[in-house]
Amino acid sequence: GDDTYSTPTTKSENTHEFIGLVKEGTNTIYTAKVELLQNGVVVSTKYKEIIIGQLDKGVVRFEEGKWENGKASVKIVTDEKGYTLQYQIVTGDAGTNDSNWIDTTSGSKIENLQHGQTVYGRLWNGIDESEPAEFWVKDTVDPIIDNFTVTETKWNKITVQVEARDLETNLAETDTYKYYLNDETTPKKVSTEPTYTFENLTDATNYKLRVEVYDNVGNVSEKTISSDTRAVITKIYTKEDMEEFRNTVNEGCTYQGKTVELMNDIDLKGNEENQWVPIGDPYILLTASFNGTFEGNGYAITNIYISQEDKDFRGLFSIINGAILKNVVVNGEVLGNYLNGGLVAQGLNSEIYRCVNLVSVTSIDYNAGGIVRIFA
Repeated sequence: GDDTYSTPTTKSENTHEFIGLVKEGTNTIYTAKVELLQNGVVVSTKYKEIIIGQLDKGVVRFEEGKWENGKASVKIVTDEKGYTLQYQIVTGDAGTNDSNWIDTTSGSKIENLQHGQTVYGRLWNGIDESEPAEFWVKDTVDPIIDNFTVTETKWNKITVQVEARDLETNLAETDTYKYYLNDETTPKKVSTEPTYTFENLTDATNYKLRVEVYDNVGNVSEKTISSDTRAVITKIYTKEDMEEFRNTVNEGCTYQGKTVELMNDIDLKGNEENQWVPIGDPYILLTASFNGTFEGNGYAITNIYISQEDKDFRGLFSIINGAILKNVVVNGEVLGNYLNGGLVAQGLNSEIYRCVNLVSVTSIDYNAGGIVRIFA
């Protein structure tokens, strides 16, 4: 730095070894000067800075960082000769430790790395070292959602399924999926399960369904789909339609304000192996009840068959409440413990018009009725 140079010891050789150089602190910078003389006259001068104690940072580099099964790997490389290549793995902000360097060879792969770690690499000859190179192990890639689909729709429910993956730190072990309805900002469910059923919906309504998928370090992807709930059946043409109507009531749909019409004679084909489950059956759902209007249009529901000595409230309808039943004929056989009827077992605040019962009704304990057993 003071432009003072030692007297050259060799004047004719094109190589020279400087000896006795002193390292002070992390590194010391010397400037070497070479002069080209011709007939004792300097005709050219060149200068070169020499760093004692540290090589350039670029002499060690990391290549081909990859993730697989939640762990990362990276290749460490150098083109320099005459030094030992070393690396060190540091977690968080701990910094390097002189005692933790591991010897390796150029082109070797450092494996089993985790998100949040840093890999340092350097060259070392026992005295001098290069400035360390760094490789930050960090998962910045969002999960991949391959599919988000509706697997089942009912009048008041929609079931969805997610297929997702994460190639870096894997999908989150907890709180993997968050399920949202329409534009709500609070999830309906936070779960590790890739399936979810949105419940308490309205029939024949379109809904927007959204899922967020998280990986183990908080990266997130999302996907939105739309689906309609099924319209409740209101016109009955077949035995299968009658069963769907019955199942819908027994799932909790009261049909309040709706009218269900019989469009044909319906043969339920009942027998010991094919017994009728009543509409509004409290053994299926305690609160099940038909509260709408059932218009028979003069058609008949035939071959009702129930033989259940251990159950009460047996009939075509088990419980109705605030309902209107009219213009229907029923026949078949009903046997239950008590409180059984041909058309209705228990009617609350309801009206029944122009209905005909041809069902044989038997109660093991007591109280059997024709069209209706209890009407309040």
